[in-house]
Amino acid sequence: MAGILYDLESYNLLEFGLMSDESIKLPRYQRPGSQWDSKMKMGFLMSILFGLPTGFITERIDKNGIRWLIDGRQRRECINDLPNPFTLAKIVETATERP
Repeated sequence: MAGILYDLESYNLLEFGLMSDESIKLPRYQRPGSQWDSKMKMGFLMSILFGLPTGFITERIDKNGIRWLIDGRQRRECINDLPNPFTLAKIVETATERP
């Protein structure tokens, strides 16, 4: 019989977003840089504020105990922007601009 193939763990979103880059690694196939525009970031932040589902975070912990972020990079980067009020203000400003 095989060992545990997967496990479900609940994360605090802020805790997840503020994990240091040393504690979680990105596989090479992850797209570089932020892929979300300000409207997408604002939508994600509004989902958090209203308690709406924000999707799943998928990670793999290898045999050496290294955490690999498989899915959830954009959410993590968006949360990383929260502690910086200037970045957050820029997200709100550009998301609410009229074309």
